[in-house]
Amino acid sequence: LVEESNRRWSVQRWASSFGHMAYLHVVMRKLALSMSPPLVSNYAPSRLLHLMLDETGKRLQKLPPSVERDEARAICEEARRVLKEIDSFMQSLMDELPNQLIHGDFHLDNLLFDPADKVMYTLDFDFVAWRERIYDVAYALRLALPQLTDNPQCHLNSDRVREWLSVYNDETDLPLTDAERRALPYQLAQVALYFIADACRVEDVLAQVLRESPYLELACFLVAHPDALLDGNCS
Repeated sequence: LVEESNRRWSVQRWASSFGHMAYLHVVMRKLALSMSPPLVSNYAPSRLLHLMLDETGKRLQKLPPSVERDEARAICEEARRVLKEIDSFMQSLMDELPNQLIHGDFHLDNLLFDPADKVMYTLDFDFVAWRERIYDVAYALRLALPQLTDNPQCHLNSDRVREWLSVYNDETDLPLTDAERRALPYQLAQVALYFIADACRVEDVLAQVLRESPYLELACFLVAHPDALLDGNCS
């Protein structure tokens, strides 16, 4: 799972960021006590993901025939199948998931750290949304994957996931619920599929779909083995 090289994206900073995320969620929840939830989500609800995947497929269909185009179309078809499985599980659980204002784009480039890797400031609130709290956690884990697969076997380090979730729970008055922990693998899988669907908005749709194919593999694994994320190192 290759990301652009960024020396600031370290394991220590991610651990610190999960504690800060918990603090941020507490603050945002209190700020929103007098607010009414919006009628729609403003960031990649499932229905929008299906539409984006359809549009990506249409754009691929218009490209000249090639092995790469066929591979990309197969990736989109598999992404649709997996997304339907995710929808089936999440719909049964949505009423149990805490909803509140969340950051919506939580990762290390939107945080400023001091020399001791403590978070000092949070940036970029453009994607603030009222939605399930666990989305911020899943989105951060998706972008932290280089630090979660840094072992020689490139296995997903669920020990590290548990450590970061423990840091989150230590910094909040509302620790992650059992429903949130059960939903996390599916939410992470959905976020992974978003970056495939998002290919519909870029110029080189073929290159992006092919580049994101490892994340489809991750989504398939998480949906097939949802307990693996929190039950020990997994491949």
